[in-house]
Amino acid sequence: MLDIRHVVAIVLFLINGLWKIIRSGCDYQTLEEQLQVLSQQVTTRLLVWTLEKIDEEILKTRDKKRYKCIRFEERTGVTIFGEFTIKRRLYKDTETNTYHFLLDEALGWASRQRLSPKMREIALDLATEIPFRRAARIMSQLVPGITTMSVWEIVKQAGEAVQKEGEALRQAVFEDGVILEGKHNAGVLFIEADGVVINQQKSARKRAEVKLLTAYDGKKKSKDGKRRSLQHRYSVATTRESEKFWEESSAYLANQWKMDKIERVELGGDGSSWVKEGIELFPNTVYHLDRYHLRKNLTECLAFSTTIHQAVVEAIEQKNLQALIDILDRAAKKANKDTRRKKINKLKKYLLENWEGIISQLPEGGLGAIEGQVRHTIARRMKRIGARWSPEGTDRMARLLAAKANNELSDALSVSKPINITLAKAVGDTPINIHRSCSVEDTGAWLQAHVPAIDTPYLTGYMLRKIVKIVPELL
Repeated sequence: MLDIRHVVAIVLFLINGLWKIIRSGCDYQTLEEQLQVLSQQVTTRLLVWTLEKIDEEILKTRDKKRYKCIRFEERTGVTIFGEFTIKRRLYKDTETNTYHFLLDEALGWASRQRLSPKMREIALDLATEIPFRRAARIMSQLVPGITTMSVWEIVKQAGEAVQKEGEALRQAVFEDGVILEGKHNAGVLFIEADGVVINQQKSARKRAEVKLLTAYDGKKKSKDGKRRSLQHRYSVATTRESEKFWEESSAYLANQWKMDKIERVELGGDGSSWVKEGIELFPNTVYHLDRYHLRKNLTECLAFSTTIHQAVVEAIEQKNLQALIDILDRAAKKANKDTRRKKINKLKKYLLENWEGIISQLPEGGLGAIEGQVRHTIARRMKRIGARWSPEGTDRMARLLAAKANNELSDALSVSKPINITLAKAVGDTPINIHRSCSVEDTGAWLQAHVPAIDTPYLTGYMLRKIVKIVPELL
């Protein structure tokens, strides 16, 4: 049950704070800031009080033969309403000769984590949108003391958790032979993949490629008919080599779709060799060259002649490979510059290597979603002006951005669930403990020793009379 002294102390602390703020004659901005600080202080006291009640209940209900209470130790945490410090009990497990903070374990409060789960979630959400320094600055506006390194450490831990999850899933499927049961039924699965180059630091390489895969099982038109959304969209991103990338990606996809129900896979890409490796992992796969990259290559290499450009386009539309080769060969012979000739030959090689993907029949509704996915999922965060990433940081952030696109970002920060002890059990059935004999004078003497004084004796007496009058009505 709750102690009336705590209720009185918190109420009077709040009134005292309000009284000082009102009498200070501050402007609107200062008033808002001071009220924020006061509300955080009040809520922090409530939190500490609540944790102390749970710790007391653990002391009573623990296995006394096994867990021996050693001493109190302080721990500081930061929540959405400010910083707090609590003294909780340290226990020794006589069976294993190990030490435990049972309160921390009951709450799922991981060691060496200063920020609360909610603060970590906010920090991770901001860090996947804006630079770490800016995220820390925004959070410090509400809760002072958040550093850039604190945000970076949260991203690092979350990214490592996602890395381990991806590797564990890959090993389960490709090394242990685990058969995953997907959630969605689909006859056709659409997969598009592309890479985005990210500037590096602390590395021998100046750039690294993030591989992004987006899968979906159809497109749904919006009510106004102007937009189409990808149904059951799921993304995977990493910097791993192509073989591990496709193994991990296919494991993730098998966790989303019932692969034995899929009759055909439509794979789209820009012509990169690593994208085509995905054909080997999925049965009945049809590869398509992304039309954006096809148009881009035609424009870059044949911009000097609209006539040749149009002739090549017509040959492609007619699926006439020999006519295409003849056109490009004649253009290369007539080219009066080496750079122009090299571009034509480069285009010819590109078209020949991807001819099957060019002439394959596009599915209804087409593909072409990957460029937008690359821009919105990876590039908007990782390709900001001047941005550079370490190799490990590149992979971690790419994975987190994909997890965010899948609405799975919070899973990277999941903690263990509380055990046994609940707040309801800790406080009991009676709201407030008033069974001990006490009077207004007793309470006043206690407050004088424990609670900051309110400015006027009249206000102190008035509040005490009100509280003593209200308490019986709560029972």
